[in-house]
Amino acid sequence: PEVISDSGHHAAKPSLAVDSFGNALAIWFSYDRIGSKYANVIAASASYSATSGSWSEVVNLSDPGIRNPETLTAQV
Repeated sequence: PEVISDSGHHAAKPSLAVDSFGNALAIWFSYDRIGSKYANVIAASASYSATSGSWSEVVNLSDPGIRNPETLTAQV
């Protein structure tokens, strides 16, 4: 296994799609937690290239929001 999310934040609700060539796209929610409150919830993604054997940099797909990521859904 390889960690692709930012280690400075929590991550939840991952989703992964892989094509017939072995390329992949992962999306998840990244967030901060302060006590029982969620902050800076962001939909994030990274792609895997079967040719290079490496993951791309993480791309933020949304602006930060304040919602519980467990109530959100991300689909590839």
